[in-house]
Amino acid sequence: MGRGLRDGLAVALGTLAPVLASGACIPAALTLEAAGDASTTDSAVADASGNGDGGPGCCTDGPGQMQDTGAPSGDAATGDACTSGCGPTGCACVSPAPPGWTYVAFDPTARAACPADYGGTAVDVVVDPGLGPSTCACSCPLTSPPTCLVGPITHMFGNDSSCGMTGPTYDADDGGCVAQTLGYAFGYHEGTGPAATGGSCGTPVVTATPPSGGSSGKTCDLSASVQGGCGAGQVCAPATPSPFQVCISRAGALACPSGFSTSHTVGTSVTPGGCGSCSCTPAADCAGTFTVFYDSMCQDVLASIPADGTCHATPGITDAGASYQYSATESNAGCSVTQAPQPTGSATLAGLTTVCCP
Repeated sequence: MGRGLRDGLAVALGTLAPVLASGACIPAALTLEAAGDASTTDSAVADASGNGDGGPGCCTDGPGQMQDTGAPSGDAATGDACTSGCGPTGCACVSPAPPGWTYVAFDPTARAACPADYGGTAVDVVVDPGLGPSTCACSCPLTSPPTCLVGPITHMFGNDSSCGMTGPTYDADDGGCVAQTLGYAFGYHEGTGPAATGGSCGTPVVTATPPSGGSSGKTCDLSASVQGGCGAGQVCAPATPSPFQVCISRAGALACPSGFSTSHTVGTSVTPGGCGSCSCTPAADCAGTFTVFYDSMCQDVLASIPADGTCHATPGITDAGASYQYSATESNAGCSVTQAPQPTGSATLAGLTTVCCP
């Protein structure tokens, strides 16, 4: 070794000693030349301290990696050498990802475009969904409506609002005129018409709704490099703009490793759990009127009484009737559920992945 080179090394090492003692980052390659080339030696020393502009300063130059900014690469107070210049968004100091885990930019509540340096695989995910039994519902199409004109009509009467006396039972007879003697010489009457009967329902349709919970989020795989340079056993990763976070992910339901304490379960879609069968029956609300006539041909009205199961005052009725007719209006016709479907399993998450954040 020539004397000039020995002198140059001595100068360089003397300058590096305080840098090494401070824990600052050292470039991966340091080229020293003979003492006669002071500019080269000065540049290498400056790069070693992080204050030059000809080398990486902390991490290796490249897209999304720590770049030499001309600022000191070490923080004497914290030992954090990953403070600036890492890609377009700066650096984040995070724990090293264990084998099998991948760094991702993670947004748990939105699906914006992936940030710079996270241009790997992007996945729209469901975050922390409910995976219990589904809510099961049943519906049946009404293929033919029921009728309110088939069945018995009960009759109560009296001289006060209790309608305490029971009269004969009449037949709705599909709304036809029925010739029959009726004694109506009372001041209060009550009628109750038949419920809806008949009709038909189509094939039951069962729907399963997964449990509530979860949000729509996004993961973006890191496409740049993670370098050393952070204190306390951490590494430099490209930072992410809010609301993205620098996290790690791995397929499956796993416990989060040290340094990443916040766990999220994510997947690409939720499939509801199963549901059992159901059955329906036709139904409708019936509003009927029981009308009594003086004559046997249902022409001359004696009295009309709402057939609603309520005792009504009917003043002035002092004669008997010779015929009656029942009329009714149907409403809310449809199919009511007689056997509700029961859950048979829990919801499942496709592409189940664990995302762990600091």
